[in-house]
Amino acid sequence: MKRLMAIGMLGVFLTYVAVVGLYMVAIKGSDDSLLHLDYAWQLSQGRFPDWNDGTKIPINTGGENFRMKPQYVSHHPPLYYAFLAPTVGATVEWGDWRSGVMAARLLTFLVGVGCVAAFFWTAWAVSQSPKITMTVGAFAAAWTPFVKVSGDVMNDVAAVLTSTLAIGLCALIIRRGVQPRYVARLALVCAMGMASRATFVGMFALSLCVVLWTTTVFSEDRRHGLRRGLLYCCVIVLGVAVASGWFYYGNYLESGSWYRKADQSWVAKAQGRKLQGLWNTITDIRVYTNVLSRMYGNPWERWGAYNITASWVVSCTILFGLFVVSFRKKTIQDKAIVALCMAMFAINILFIIWHAKGYGSLNVRYMLPSTIVVALAAGYAATIYAPLSPFGATALIIAGWLGSIGNVIWYVSATSDMRSGNSFNDYLAGAAEIGFPPIIVYIFFVLAAAGAIAQAYAIFKLAYVEKITPRTRSPLPMSS
Repeated sequence: MKRLMAIGMLGVFLTYVAVVGLYMVAIKGSDDSLLHLDYAWQLSQGRFPDWNDGTKIPINTGGENFRMKPQYVSHHPPLYYAFLAPTVGATVEWGDWRSGVMAARLLTFLVGVGCVAAFFWTAWAVSQSPKITMTVGAFAAAWTPFVKVSGDVMNDVAAVLTSTLAIGLCALIIRRGVQPRYVARLALVCAMGMASRATFVGMFALSLCVVLWTTTVFSEDRRHGLRRGLLYCCVIVLGVAVASGWFYYGNYLESGSWYRKADQSWVAKAQGRKLQGLWNTITDIRVYTNVLSRMYGNPWERWGAYNITASWVVSCTILFGLFVVSFRKKTIQDKAIVALCMAMFAINILFIIWHAKGYGSLNVRYMLPSTIVVALAAGYAATIYAPLSPFGATALIIAGWLGSIGNVIWYVSATSDMRSGNSFNDYLAGAAEIGFPPIIVYIFFVLAAAGAIAQAYAIFKLAYVEKITPRTRSPLPMSS
């Protein structure tokens, strides 16, 4: 069993490296990438970026120095940028700014590798099934929105990593009870999460609820359990306050909001967006289908109405998966974990609404902290019928990887200045423009295929082993 898991995980890491590589060698970056890079560079110079002063990094594009005001990513907490700062500062100083971009992408990719490892660990903590763990971990790694940010300069990967670890730790606490070592680890993860992105506040609140609920429900003396839970919660809150409270207080002093350094009105001028009220945002169907319609990337948009149909299919699959998980196992711990996952997903939907109202925009990136939740729901749904589970799991995973690959080819072709009419040729031309020859691209494709074969082999073998091996689950001890 362990050998099969090792083969499958190695295949996932191999395909992940290859597919993210396809993004890194051909995509020039998102609109926000250079501002994220500027944040890291300014930290390397010993200062925080200022909202009103704009960008400072020495970048020359098209014969002109890159300057943008305001520096609208400066309201993000600094942990991700502090991780990038030493390397970005050195590479920009010693070479061309493009070297700094590639260095930042490589470091972001390393955080993404950590995310993939966290996907597997959390999937095991939730499911305790090798087959489901393999399916969930692979699909999460293949999810197009996650792959896209893994190959760019974006702090979303830090939010994915900390949210995934927090869900895994909460699952362990629910199953095994609140133990000091779990609380210490959860406090560290929550501190890192709030120091990475403000939207982690949802997972932070859920973590406190899990600790308080577990100590109270599974204690012989409810009052004693409640007091102990409150003490543990205070420890977690204290860790978060020390790690990032000072930064959010600075935001509050500057704008009156802990969440931002300024209101959103600047977006109306900069990007021409129209003011949208809360009611219009809530009733916009895209809020609820965004994560589903973009599950396999932008190429679906080219297929028109088929995109809507596919979204409904995926939506029903995920909802069915969540329903099955909630009733498939009968213990209160299992149901609590399902409730945790559904609450996390709902909170991220609320954050989409929060971001979109006013002058904001709808973006699937805001669902990234729920990557593991989406993968768990889809993974359970794909493996619900045991005789066909290896076929369902393999189809789900391969579709994920193909979606990510198709997305990058389409994206480069759609944004190319000189389209040839062949998307793949446009992609090769885009990679060559950045400085990567076609042989690099072909190597990535071979590695991706080899990894996919290893994943399919592991899933079919794991399904067979689980079929012939009776599975018994002894109850895990709860702390009193």
